[in-house]
Amino acid sequence: MSALEEGADPEIEDPKSKTSALTIARLRNNGPVAQIILDRILLNAADSGNHDKLVWALNEGADKDAKDPEFNATPIILASLHGHERCARELKERGAALDIKDDLGLDAMDWALHGRHSGVVAILKS
Repeated sequence: MSALEEGADPEIEDPKSKTSALTIARLRNNGPVAQIILDRILLNAADSGNHDKLVWALNEGADKDAKDPEFNATPIILASLHGHERCARELKERGAALDIKDDLGLDAMDWALHGRHSGVVAILKS
């Protein structure tokens, strides 16, 4: 299991150069590591409701259906779980899969309904 899969901060910077882990991975042509970092940034943004960071990560190439290593939750599941309407709308508009289920067997709609997030429910139904 990698450090990122164990919860390391994907936006950490080298204290001397102030260079991010993502930049270092890209400079070293390490595409798989860069993808893991981008996906983790996207998952964190969806979980916290940080729409600007979510859009940035998607524009940089994060996988809109990336899975959280702990519960296999996708970004749209995390946004729905927490009622983050802007993030859920952005992910849906970009074609995020709505039928993927996490390790508990729940999808984005299930979590939105469970949390009584009527705005997210409406977005997912539209």
